[in-house]
Amino acid sequence: GIVHHGGNFQAMAVTSALEPLRLALFHVGKLLFAQSTELQNPDMSNGLTGNLASTDPSLNFFGKGIDIAMAAYVSELAFLATPVSTGVQSAEMHNQAVNSLALINARYTIQAIDIVQLIIASYLYLLCQAVDLRALQENLEASVREQIASLVKEHFQSAFDHKPIADAVCAAYNASVNANMDARPRAEAAARASTQPLVDALLTNPESLSRLPQFQSALSAAIFNSNHALTHSYLYDSLVPGTAGHLPAAPLLGRTRRMYEFIRRDLGIGMHGKDNFTAFEGGLSQGFGEEWRPEGERGRTIGAEISVIYEAIRDGRMKGVIVDMFGTA
Repeated sequence: GIVHHGGNFQAMAVTSALEPLRLALFHVGKLLFAQSTELQNPDMSNGLTGNLASTDPSLNFFGKGIDIAMAAYVSELAFLATPVSTGVQSAEMHNQAVNSLALINARYTIQAIDIVQLIIASYLYLLCQAVDLRALQENLEASVREQIASLVKEHFQSAFDHKPIADAVCAAYNASVNANMDARPRAEAAARASTQPLVDALLTNPESLSRLPQFQSALSAAIFNSNHALTHSYLYDSLVPGTAGHLPAAPLLGRTRRMYEFIRRDLGIGMHGKDNFTAFEGGLSQGFGEEWRPEGERGRTIGAEISVIYEAIRDGRMKGVIVDMFGTA
């Protein structure tokens, strides 16, 4: 029943701390939004598909809705970053000529923190998709290089160096101009890139050039089939321990591996694209590959997956993960 008064009637200490904090939160959100947009742009992502689609980009717009939502979050953060103290009004017949509006500042800051957490959850979801796609890209390139060596020997019965051919094909496959193509035309474009290095290699044996179309057709099919097989493995096996595709991007990561494993393994959020891969056979996330998930986790939408990460941030489960990332590698 005793009131202890600190003499801080105006409470500007609260206002002075919270207004620059909200501005800092806006800049954090803006930075994460800029990075997530670059992740989804093939011109800036070194061969990752547009919208981070794991299947044909003409039918899979995975990251587009997330990008739109994050833009809205950042716009709201910008509004909330506006100072509140400049709106002070005289009150109580001018008895309170100047007041701090500290409570309003506190409420707006709580809103800003919540929005930044939504941005972080969305960004982490996109990052996991991006590193899986990068791992798939590296696995595919290794497979294609082996297949080129075999196909060169099969079609040209020659021992010339196939590395320039493989370099040209892989560079074409990962080029931004081709990254937004569907799987089959992208494979065909990559196979056509073998023309010049093959011609250079076969100039001493011109009659072999007649086999160039057959080689490129076989190479295109090999690229497509390898991509199809890897995508299937990543989509259906990435969360299944003991399988070849289990957590495929983990070997590429350093300290951030703990965050990737937390989202993929602990939260049970897999790579997006199963429904697109099966052309939505059986409805939304009800087809093959869902049987291993608990009943309540089947058929989660993109927004629901992000909500799982957001809740892990809000309830404190992610704090230990972040601490671990700064521990011993």
